[in-house]
Amino acid sequence: MTSTTATPETTLSLPRVRRLHWQAVALAFLVTIAAAFAIAAGFVLGLAQAYDGRVMPGVRVGGVELAGLDRRAAEARLSEALPSLASGELEFVLEGESHTVPLAAIGRQYELQASLDQAYAVGRSGNLVERTLDGVRSLLRGTTFEPTVRYDQLLLTTLVDQALAGFDVPAVDATASLADDGFWFTSTEARQGRRMARVPAFAAAAAVAGSAQSRGGRIELVSEVV
Repeated sequence: MTSTTATPETTLSLPRVRRLHWQAVALAFLVTIAAAFAIAAGFVLGLAQAYDGRVMPGVRVGGVELAGLDRRAAEARLSEALPSLASGELEFVLEGESHTVPLAAIGRQYELQASLDQAYAVGRSGNLVERTLDGVRSLLRGTTFEPTVRYDQLLLTTLVDQALAGFDVPAVDATASLADDGFWFTSTEARQGRRMARVPAFAAAAAVAGSAQSRGGRIELVSEVV
């Protein structure tokens, strides 16, 4: 009599097969991403070495292309190409009446060193991931900075306050007095005054003065009863 022994067959359930499949796909995706990042990081680091002491490709300040320039050349190009900040005026308006402050009076100038610091930092600041993303983004889409503007803030506050004072109307109290003949009284009625709200006006003026794109602006005033 001959006996036979059955060998158990190993089978994988369908859910387990699917899990293994998706794990393999995820692993392959992560490996691909890591490889792509390594290539991009190596390229950006190499580019930074190739552009040592010069602005990285795709960098602009106020629309002025600075790629490949050293700091001195970049400063000269900005000085020549950026539009003047001396023109324009702030116009304060209330009920058809207006007073103006010329922007040239507050000494607006470009803060070129601050703008150059921003331009040179592209692809060179932060950790490896930040530098890589920054460099790739600049290459693909470009990096544009708004020029930094400085001005005399105290002088602007003074000039704006003087302009607003032209709209202020002092309050008048009612009066009553005996006439010269001693028999009659003369009187005057009280009158409300107004004062321009300083804080919103100062804030609006500072926003205009501090913007490199601004060549002046119209500011509608808000009055307060006094």
